[in-house]
Formats: sequence, structure tokens, C-alpha cells
Amino acid sequence: MTACEKLCDILEPMNLPIAEGFYNGSAKEYFTFNIFSEHPVLFADDESVEEASELYLHYFTKDNTHGNKTKIKKLLRNNDVNVIDIETLHENDTGYLHVIFQLQLTNDIDERNEN
Repeated sequence: MTACEKLCDILEPMNLPIAEGFYNGSAKEYFTFNIFSEHPVLFADDESVEEASELYLHYFTKDNTHGNKTKIKKLLRNNDVNVIDIETLHENDTGYLHVIFQLQLTNDIDERNEN
């Protein structure tokens, strides 16, 4: 399972759209994400068997973010995702609150489905 698939599965209980890079829908509340680093973290027999992916998860809403921010953090942490940093911004041009989660998760390379 790739980092993208893993993140989408983890956030499924939020029942919100999630898109890699840019969301082009009409929902008033949604996620986007982007990976900014992938690197090996565990080797066996001179082969990389586990890698870490670092990414930004962006949560956009026009509502109060506190309740869902807590829910998102809990989902991430309960699924072994390291929440490194959280920043909340207000986008004046759109009126959205934009919560940025900096995350790190590890993947067993043998379980990934890369074609």
C-alpha cells in the first residue's frame, strides 16, 4: 500500500473528499495532500525494505476547525502516523480555514503495489 492509499484509508471515516495536489470539486469541506519527501529507513540484506514518506495534509473548511482537527489528529495517531506539526491559516480571499498537518508515515516496501 502506498503512502497515498494509506492516508486515504485512514481518513475515510471523516467522509470528506480527498485529493492529491488539488481538489476540483464543490464540497465546502475537503482534504488535499502532497508528498514532499520519501526516503529509505530500514535495510535488510543491502536492500531497502521500509521507507518513510513525509507529506502535508491540508484540511479546508469554513466551519470551526477545533472538533474535526482533534478527530483528524486521533485518526492519524491511532494509525501510526507521526504528526510533526500543525498550522492553521485563514485564507482571506476564499474565507476558508486551512489546517496544514505535516506528517510522516512508514511503509513496508514489499506491501506496496507499484506498477
